Amino acid sequence: CLCEVDGQDYRKSFSNWWKAEMKTIKFPSKGTIFDYYVKESRLEEWTSAVETLEYSSDTPMGEITVPTSETVAMTFFMKSLIQGHHPIMLIGLAGCGKTQSSLGLLKSLPVDTFMFYAMNMSYYTDSTLLQAMMENPLEKKAGKLFAPPGKLQLIYFIDDLNMPALDKYNTQSAIELMKEKQDYGHWWDRSKITVKDIGNTQYLCCMNP
Repeated sequence: CLCEVDGQDYRKSFSNWWKAEMKTIKFPSKGTIFDYYVKESRLEEWTSAVETLEYSSDTPMGEITVPTSETVAMTFFMKSLIQGHHPIMLIGLAGCGKTQSSLGLLKSLPVDTFMFYAMNMSYYTDSTLLQAMMENPLEKKAGKLFAPPGKLQLIYFIDDLNMPALDKYNTQSAIELMKEKQDYGHWWDRSKITVKDIGNTQYLCCMNP
């Protein structure tokens, strides 16, 4: 998540600090520590993991993602986080490829294990609207439990996370609902005022800085 802000390259600064601290590890002089990964106890460049892109001439250009060392590295870590059932948030300027990279990854996951549900937030997204959208792919299980069909793991892909307007309490109720589910694993039935436990779900979110 380190980047350049106000002319300060924090990746380079962190890399220099890391190399100075880890004196027992011999790092290549080329590039930064972010350019390498560990393969069979050796440091390899991410560029070596970039595969040749093959696509049909009928495929719309907007659906084609050209792999680079950056996208390969990001996809690796995102897959690892997803398999560990950890939430993910990508932050970057508009047009940098957050949405396309995320959707490309989600579509590549095994369909017998994962499913995803994409949602876009806007200025008008509040907790009521978001809860209705998030409950759409769920089905009632035993007791108070709601979860995706079968034993699937559902990934909520939420784009433009930063968009909802502040309410009179200076909060974004949609994000507070997400936090409630993340912290406690539930939200409330708005008509019955009873707890709904939410199982087998996780977040993958994107937003602008």
